[in-house]
Amino acid sequence: MTDNIKITDTIKLFSDMGQALTAIESKEQVLHVIKRAIDLFFKPSNWSLLRLDDNTNELFFMVAEGIDSAQIQHVTIKLGEGIAGKVAATGNPEVMKFVDKNSNYCRKVDEKTAFQTQSIIAVPLFFRRKVLGVLELINVENPDEFQGDKMLLLSAIANFAAAAISTSSLYVDMVASAETDPLTGAYNRRKLENFIKHCQIPPTKFHRKNEVIFDYLCVAMIDLNKFKPVNDHYGHQAGDEILITAVKHLKDAVREDDLVIRMGGDEFLVCLLHVNPLMEKDVVTLLEEKLETISQQLPYEVSFAHYSACGPCKHVVELIEKADKGMYKHKQSKSNGNPLSKHG
Repeated sequence: MTDNIKITDTIKLFSDMGQALTAIESKEQVLHVIKRAIDLFFKPSNWSLLRLDDNTNELFFMVAEGIDSAQIQHVTIKLGEGIAGKVAATGNPEVMKFVDKNSNYCRKVDEKTAFQTQSIIAVPLFFRRKVLGVLELINVENPDEFQGDKMLLLSAIANFAAAAISTSSLYVDMVASAETDPLTGAYNRRKLENFIKHCQIPPTKFHRKNEVIFDYLCVAMIDLNKFKPVNDHYGHQAGDEILITAVKHLKDAVREDDLVIRMGGDEFLVCLLHVNPLMEKDVVTLLEEKLETISQQLPYEVSFAHYSACGPCKHVVELIEKADKGMYKHKQSKSNGNPLSKHG
């Protein structure tokens, strides 16, 4: 092993990586550990981590250290294209000392960012005999040194990255599955419980860098009128059809970050996040209009009873309780033919 890589540092790094691998819950944690390892041993001013998309068979950038990543967020590299594409296709490391002398060099990034790439060391990310992506070091000093122990160390870090990314992806999938209603695809009460805990954490504590904090929100409690008679008369298959249709329409009516939660049976909760307090009335009016439109589209003459409430995120429990009480009053008013206001 080369003199500038201390064996004690290496042992500590792999110990930390092993511990991290068992505790990782997000890709952000994975990338933090990888960055630490690369900075400790190689100190490149520029490096990148690319992930292979299984659907398109193209590489995309997860990390682009040293350049503005926003400029290349839509850049993809096909298998076999450039050095990264070649490494992903063959599964073999590549060292390119002078990119301007290599006809296989892909100039997409340089053209987008005006960055000048001079050399590239690229290794594949292997997990269970499958290439998941590519790790690249850009413009390192003395690229000729990347052979033997140094290349072995870089490949080991890359393979840790592959295992950790795969593990974190599985973790995310397991969490998503545990928080999702299997029939409708809406979130379930476990998701709501986790969301309530998240909302009650003070904004200045325990939040990772760049994590979104929800300051103000609007919630709507929804119940299906005439659902039980339809379910009893036509059977559970018809009831399931109504529930699935209702969730589909609700998801289409809100933004991707908003929450549609099945509370149980035929009750749902919609949480609109990042609401501007100054626009509260407009948000509620639009939401109520959308719910009324959806209500008219449901099969078997089933309709919504609903009620909305808005306020600071930390009061989410009180808002849900207020919406729940208002929804039942609205449900009773519809059955009595005396419509009430549907928000407060």
